[in-house]
Amino acid sequence: LRAANESLARERELGRALQRRLAAGERSRETMAASWREHKRVSDAARTVQRAYRAYRLRIIRDQAHAGSRALTDARSRLGSLAAERDALARKRRADLAFSGQTLVRENLAVLQEGVESIVAAFLLPARDLKSLARYAQKVGGQTPGGLRTPTSAVRGEATPTLSRAGSMTGTEGLIRAFHPLMQSVRSTPRATRLKD
Repeated sequence: LRAANESLARERELGRALQRRLAAGERSRETMAASWREHKRVSDAARTVQRAYRAYRLRIIRDQAHAGSRALTDARSRLGSLAAERDALARKRRADLAFSGQTLVRENLAVLQEGVESIVAAFLLPARDLKSLARYAQKVGGQTPGGLRTPTSAVRGEATPTLSRAGSMTGTEGLIRAFHPLMQSVRSTPRATRLKD
């Protein structure tokens, strides 16, 4: 009987030990489950944040790509406009230079023509034409023929003509231009005939 009681006591103790181990295992399982659930919640939150951040970064990259494309398109358009403006300015500059050159040539030719006509009127016209010019100037404009050579001076044979004497014709240049057909007839007249007159 004593041996049976001792055996029963050992079995009971073994049962209690097993129950304690079973309870400890259950507690450990519950702890592990709670930890897994917590880690899963944190992991899900991290994945959600990561997905949102990736979507945000992708949206920023797309916006930057669109902005860069628009900026590139605008830059190309602006470059084309600048090239067109540069070509227009170059054409305008060439046209202005050509017009300035033509104007300068025309002015120089006009000055040379006026100078030649003044010299012709002062030194090559016959005395009767000079008298006619002087009388016409007195009748029309009341101008004095101060710069014209008189028959007396033509006969006396004054000194070689100078630029200062040609400059004295400025008062009658308009009159000389009015007699431009007369200048043409003088140019077509032989020099010997003019000198004889």
